[in-house]
Amino acid sequence: PNYAHNSVKADRNISSIVVAGAEHTMPFSDFWWALTQPQGSIFIRFLGWILAKVFRHTVTEIEIDVASFVEYARALSTLSNSDRPNVIIAPTHRSLYDFLIVSYICFSLPELGLEMPHIAAASDFSRIPIIGWIASKAGAFFVKRGEAKKDPNLSKNLSMITQSPTFIEVFIEGKRSRHRTFLAPKTGFLRCLAESNCNYIVLPMTINYEDLPDQTSLLNEANGNRGGEMSLSALMNWSIQAFSGRINVGRIFISVSNAINGLNMNSKDPQYLGCCIQNHQQRRIVVSEFHVRAASLAINVPPKLISDALSSIGCCHWPEWRDKGQFNQMPTDLAVQWSVMLHFGHA
Repeated sequence: PNYAHNSVKADRNISSIVVAGAEHTMPFSDFWWALTQPQGSIFIRFLGWILAKVFRHTVTEIEIDVASFVEYARALSTLSNSDRPNVIIAPTHRSLYDFLIVSYICFSLPELGLEMPHIAAASDFSRIPIIGWIASKAGAFFVKRGEAKKDPNLSKNLSMITQSPTFIEVFIEGKRSRHRTFLAPKTGFLRCLAESNCNYIVLPMTINYEDLPDQTSLLNEANGNRGGEMSLSALMNWSIQAFSGRINVGRIFISVSNAINGLNMNSKDPQYLGCCIQNHQQRRIVVSEFHVRAASLAINVPPKLISDALSSIGCCHWPEWRDKGQFNQMPTDLAVQWSVMLHFGHA
């Protein structure tokens, strides 16, 4: 595989690769990199070029646990095109960055066996000028959230999309977690998927953040205040902050679990499949020194005591970083400290 456009730190485990962020260096320009990727329309390549710049200004590094993809990629490579299942990519949902990161991974690392996915997005996006159009051009189809009855448009979309083997990205929690805790899985998409009788596998994905780009708005909503609604003006204001260096989310680490065979799950309740997916996601949560120090500030306990306690219950620690001791700025707000700590609240 050609990983020439990705950074591999000398002291980092060779099984992980940095694909974006301030610490990532490309051997040539972002534009030429996007133009020469093996997959993607002109529009997707343009978005890839933009995202490379956005991530460089807002993220220290985006690191992919390549080793976690090995079993999935190996199994997929042994199948003929006619035998290939639909692949349901099921990431954790903590930020609006999530769907950008997943698409960027598929675009930048096709060697992992992931193609650009169709994205099950909230119908709110479709009503935003320009943003809704961009989302649809990027492969999104829109789903109504919170509907008590079955959404006929979702069934229709799935039937059309799965006529031939494809990739679909869906957030089973339905919406972003306001406190970084795991929300109860929604079953509407999973039920429609089972009823479609298509051959599919689910690939649980865990996106580990140190800080969140939309942390403030999420906490405002959690406190009962009206959150910042998605709009073109809000996006423009956020972009100004991002490119002026006022947003830094630190490091992001992405890992996947072994794929779940959907045909084996069709006879079970969709809630069961949702819980299985979340169980797999939770196993891939990793904790960095940033999380530990934020927790230390929140509950006034020495960092080493927290770190040792997490190790004793089998919690995985973030892979060692080259410049140990350099962390994203510690949050001073108690609510933010608690939110960061709840990253490992399931442990």
